[in-house]
Amino acid sequence: MKTITVELFGRLKDQLGFVQRRYQTESATVADLWQEIVSQSAVNGKLEQHSIRPAVNDEFARWDQPVSEGDRIAFLPPSAGG
Repeated sequence: MKTITVELFGRLKDQLGFVQRRYQTESATVADLWQEIVSQSAVNGKLEQHSIRPAVNDEFARWDQPVSEGDRIAFLPPSAGG
């Protein structure tokens, strides 16, 4: 079991009901973690992974990046503007 910090941005924080949370997980990758979080929420199945951008410790990350103890993992929705 690893303890990490999960942060949500944009519409994700409203949809999943939190902005930042200490989280305990056995997820091996960022994708596994995302699926775990979504499956425990009321929006299960309504948030498609391909439209979300993950970041680990302030750097954009791949979905297959391993989750490690103490990581800060953020999920960012698509945004418009420029």
